[in-house]
Amino acid sequence: MDGRYRLFFGTDRLAEALNRDPGADPEKQIAAMRDTIRRPNGGGKAFGPARRQPPAMCRPEKIPILRRAIMNLKRLTERVWFYPFEEERDRPNLGYIRGDNWSMAVDAGHSGGHVAEFYGALEREGLPLPLLTVLTHWHWDHTFGMHAVHGLCLAGDRTNAHLADFAERLRNEGAGFFLDMHESIRNEYGDGRPVIVKTADIVCPGEVYFDAGNCPIRVFPAVSPHTDDCLLTEIPGEKTLFLGDACGGVFPTWEKDPDKCRQLALIINATEAEIFLEGHWTPSTKGETLQDLML
Repeated sequence: MDGRYRLFFGTDRLAEALNRDPGADPEKQIAAMRDTIRRPNGGGKAFGPARRQPPAMCRPEKIPILRRAIMNLKRLTERVWFYPFEEERDRPNLGYIRGDNWSMAVDAGHSGGHVAEFYGALEREGLPLPLLTVLTHWHWDHTFGMHAVHGLCLAGDRTNAHLADFAERLRNEGAGFFLDMHESIRNEYGDGRPVIVKTADIVCPGEVYFDAGNCPIRVFPAVSPHTDDCLLTEIPGEKTLFLGDACGGVFPTWEKDPDKCRQLALIINATEAEIFLEGHWTPSTKGETLQDLML
């Protein structure tokens, strides 16, 4: 791999931790990853704050799940799956990418309960939990399950800034304003489940490449009419692109800036992907995705 595209942490030790024997203890892999999150050229300070393991009551297996129909993973390609979106609780699609050595998830879900159901679906398929979760943008339905995620989370710097601001507002005002934003949020948190907001462990400084084991993955920022912090995840070998909500308008008016739509259309057109997965829709072709974007 070209040196420009090495993992941005400035050291090969993280790559070694990710790509080592797939039979190795995942917890030891995660510990090694935490130890190697450094600035480029081996600087001493981490990109993002180290996150403690969540207390037992917050881990996925301890979180109560509302009694609804069980959903299963949907397979897109040999190496790519997704856990389907749900309108009632405004839960987006959660992506899953399986390399020979380790796995990545795309988005951290609406709550710990959402993560628990996703992980239950992985277990039913005999798939390992992800070691790294990439956040497409900061909105609650894509990030507020982060406290229950296995492994580490990666996000853009603006995503972490938005999450930090939202967490401060929750501390100052309580969760009432958040629950009042939309019925779907009350459906997700209506059982008294606490609203827990974390920032990601790792801040992505720009376009980065990973190799999960014969499975290259490209994560890169993109202009979007939806938010100012969108990250897209492309799996070139599987011709698949995870878009999050990048093609949508601004919440809550859903208005779209035409110039930003045109810029994103150019980015989408430049990929070789054939399968496109938005946050709250079924898999689409490039043509269908561009049509949705330009509406």
